[in-house]
Amino acid sequence: TSFNYDNDPWNHFFTTTGIAAGVLFAACMCAVLLSYKKLNVYFSQNISFQNKINTNMELNYNSESETNYPVQKRNPMNKVLSKAIITGILILAMLIPTFFISGLVTEREDRQEKIVAESSSRWSNAQTLSGPYIFIPYKNISKHIIVLPENADVNGQVTPEERDRSIYKILFYKSDIKSKGNFQIKLPKDIDSSVLDFGEARICLGISDYKGIEEKVSITFNGIQYELSPGLPTAEIDTIGLSAPVQLSADDLGADKAFNYDLKIKGAGQLHFLPLSGNSTFILKSSWNSPSFDGNTLPNDNKITADGFTAKWIFNKANLP
Repeated sequence: TSFNYDNDPWNHFFTTTGIAAGVLFAACMCAVLLSYKKLNVYFSQNISFQNKINTNMELNYNSESETNYPVQKRNPMNKVLSKAIITGILILAMLIPTFFISGLVTEREDRQEKIVAESSSRWSNAQTLSGPYIFIPYKNISKHIIVLPENADVNGQVTPEERDRSIYKILFYKSDIKSKGNFQIKLPKDIDSSVLDFGEARICLGISDYKGIEEKVSITFNGIQYELSPGLPTAEIDTIGLSAPVQLSADDLGADKAFNYDLKIKGAGQLHFLPLSGNSTFILKSSWNSPSFDGNTLPNDNKITADGFTAKWIFNKANLP
């Protein structure tokens, strides 16, 4: 167990020692309370026995005063107290190697984090994917609306790559993400379509680290293929991502517009998705056999075997935040 308070090792040592001493003291007090009756009887008997010994010794001394032997009185509590002190010293002494071991563990953890960060900066960091979504600005004013998909199905194949660096292991991955779905472009009743600049509409895809993109990213929207380039028109959903201008007009309002894309992306350690669609399904498969599902929502269904895992998430309009 490591107690990570400060980088000061002496503070760490004294804190650990104080906690151990407190636990030891509390355990001793509990033992005394639980054995109170037995201890009371034991010491009462010892005191009575000591009084008898003293009395006999005084009688012997009076009868044989010419010998002038000194009277030696032994207290049985001294022996118990000595054992308790020796035990306490041994326990405190054993805390010294514990201090050095915990310091070594802390140092190794810090070193591993630095190595992972250094290696990930050259490969790619953990990835978070979102979208697609459509950005439509207003005319003549700095204002916009964002249209989210009505439906989306995402299927991903994740291939892990474990690398050795000194005594540490670093987990990288490559993934092939396929997504398809549709938009239903509807405007709220309080928005007039005539104030929107459909000619500047863009379709967007959030990606947290550009270095992970392995191939050209294209998306097919309403039967037309668009190549996405770095940059987003707004940071309302993502701060980093890809986008492309799309053909859109007021005549497309209320119509279904299908989309699909194939994204090959690599990363390190983690792969996250933002479920922005009204109804969506995410299915991930991998040969990695010890995954940790650390998102805000656990999979609706998952299967983990020695050969890997399969996980499935389902979202709808009723359970989205």
